[in-house]
Amino acid sequence: MKNLDVILFAGCFAALLWQAPRIITDHLKAPMAGPSLETMIVRESVNQGISPAIGIAQAWQESNMQPLALRLERNGTRSWGLFQVNDVNLRSLRMTNPLDPQQNIIAGVGLLAYWIDRCGGERAGMLAYRMGHCR
Repeated sequence: MKNLDVILFAGCFAALLWQAPRIITDHLKAPMAGPSLETMIVRESVNQGISPAIGIAQAWQESNMQPLALRLERNGTRSWGLFQVNDVNLRSLRMTNPLDPQQNIIAGVGLLAYWIDRCGGERAGMLAYRMGHCR
């Protein structure tokens, strides 16, 4: 494994190991006016057939769970929201407002599920989500 792969993989799973179990149990039980971001990610992950912990870990890795995160990429494109969905993917994912948490979660978890399936596993899918292709 190359150094970048190790760093990306370690970062995703550090978030997974430290945050996801607490988030899943705490937020699914907590009464609120509307669903929390974590609850929305858990529900969409289940709908897409991936581990909720992987969905939450990816959001932590991408944006530190900041729904208004915006990053200008070196190639001039922007990455938006919780799952840092790139400008390149907005139209194909039918996103009208990439900073809307619900749209961003549906698109981001769907894209993550796609990469996990296409690359043959969670580890490879999480790396591909970040890099834009399977290794």
